[in-house]
Amino acid sequence: QQLADNIPDAKYNPEEFPGLILHFDVPKTAALLFSSGKVICTGAKEMVDVSSAIDLMKEKLSSIGVL
Repeated sequence: QQLADNIPDAKYNPEEFPGLILHFDVPKTAALLFSSGKVICTGAKEMVDVSSAIDLMKEKLSSIGVL
């Protein structure tokens, strides 16, 4: 919940879905972060999109001092 409160546009509703959802416009992807530490990247059409989405996720986490 703390991550969702500190990251703009993050969605977290554990009653509906157990992970934090981060949507990205470019590339049009989403990163799903779970309490286990696992991350799933969805919506990528190419491997470069996965890399870009993960980089964006890392930037968001770094901006709030998590990484």
